[in-house]
Amino acid sequence: MKQHRLNDLTTAPVDKIDPSPFQSRTVMHAETIEELAASLSRRLLLFGVPLALLGGLGVGAWVLIPGDPLRFQGELWKALEKRHGGEEALSKILARRFHRGGGWCWRYQSPTWTEEERDQVADRLFEAGVAQEMSGDVYGLVEKWTAAADERHHSASRVEERMQFLSENVRGVERLVFRLNEGRIRRAVSDFLGELEARREAMARRSSARLSPRHRRLVRSLWQEHPKVMSPSGLFGMELSFKRRITVQRLDRVVAAIKAWIVEHGAPPKSLAALALEDPLNYDGYGVRLRYAVGERAVTVFSTGFDGMPSKDDLVRRIDVP
Repeated sequence: MKQHRLNDLTTAPVDKIDPSPFQSRTVMHAETIEELAASLSRRLLLFGVPLALLGGLGVGAWVLIPGDPLRFQGELWKALEKRHGGEEALSKILARRFHRGGGWCWRYQSPTWTEEERDQVADRLFEAGVAQEMSGDVYGLVEKWTAAADERHHSASRVEERMQFLSENVRGVERLVFRLNEGRIRRAVSDFLGELEARREAMARRSSARLSPRHRRLVRSLWQEHPKVMSPSGLFGMELSFKRRITVQRLDRVVAAIKAWIVEHGAPPKSLAALALEDPLNYDGYGVRLRYAVGERAVTVFSTGFDGMPSKDDLVRRIDVP
């Protein structure tokens, strides 16, 4: 029998080609099909249609296989998550399968912490002025430290562990198609994770350059004392807390300026612009302009919070007018 390499150009009768068994879509709209046909007509002569020879397996002689190996392995991964009870359940299985030694498996598990511990860490960072540098400057270093600390608990790279788990758990026709495309999938996953690693390294270098030595020492110390709170996911939640604290500080300064205006002019300003405040004070910690309203007996200045929409989470300051 003639052996075909994956990169060979092979012809096959259309009536011998079956749909992909791992296609997640069950409903195909006519307009979408027409767009796909038009796209294929432009690209087929350059790239061909990926096919796998699967005769004798209950399908036609050929079956369509994925043109995007990264997306294909993602679909396989979603199927494994569903089979094992969800993303969190699968993460625990991966940690038990690949993590060596004690401690938390940072590669696969999301850490948890108490609000009290988070607030304690947030207080120390905020008082030291690190809150203004949270957007990227701290994340890069923490991600680098966490990955390095976890690496010694794994005997293989993330790519090899992922490929090994897929090889062990994918079933049926999908398993055969996976094995036929294993090299392509490995390269695609490696390239994708390699790009993420390169971005993390670049962010870590920027972080190290932009944070002051005092702040770097503080962040390092807190990461060692509270690694779960100082994880990337913990910092994300903490950043929202910081933005709220910054908003409170700015509201207090705006309120002080309004009260001083009332003492001097006998009436509140018609707008915040009349106060000629430093530009940051016109915005809350989320980057949204503070709102101001003048009533008969009081004026109100407020922030609409992290969602930018009026709600019960708004931060409001009311100033009575004599």
